[in-house]
Amino acid sequence: MTTIEHAFLGVDAVLTAGLTRRYGWKLAAMAGVAATLPDWDGLTLLWSVNLFDTAHRCWGHSIIACVLLSALFAVGDYRFDWMNRIGRFFLKHFQGKGMAPDTFVLRDHFLWSATFVWVAVGVFAGITHLIGDTIVSGHQSLQNWGIKILWPLSDCEVAYPLIPWGDVGVSVVFTLGLFAMLRWQARARSVAAVTLVAVALYVTLRGFVMPFH
Repeated sequence: MTTIEHAFLGVDAVLTAGLTRRYGWKLAAMAGVAATLPDWDGLTLLWSVNLFDTAHRCWGHSIIACVLLSALFAVGDYRFDWMNRIGRFFLKHFQGKGMAPDTFVLRDHFLWSATFVWVAVGVFAGITHLIGDTIVSGHQSLQNWGIKILWPLSDCEVAYPLIPWGDVGVSVVFTLGLFAMLRWQARARSVAAVTLVAVALYVTLRGFVMPFH
């Protein structure tokens, strides 16, 4: 899956669950970022191709690293309101408004129950990344590239390729869902749910009815 597809998956999952009604847009934004975090190991490409080949889909894609990083990120976001601060920055510098509206007021009180929600959502979003990369793998001319989900305890790779790399179908569905949410903002939860169902149907159709192998 591409980075944007991972982010869409995390955001739409939170919207579908209806959690934004109580916790606001910041929880969905955090989930979107958390869903992309395992790809930090892809930054090793900046050092060398050999290191990238060794580290990507391994260091950040093990279940241990994924859960720990997602949980730490979620706690940090809840405590320091990172998503809100980023939102305020863009509001100030790209809309020319001096003061942020009420939805961008920084969090000044903290609850253990909300912290738990943030961590649970963050970890769930991170795990969706591993699932996505498990089913998006391989190509007609390329071998499957599984994820080392138990690293460093094991080097075994897991892959269940249903969609090949470069397939744009999932991106198209998520993008259509985004435009639908912008058009019918009051029905964002329903649109997100329909989008996830459409993605699941596409994956099923692409993987079992029109396999690329």
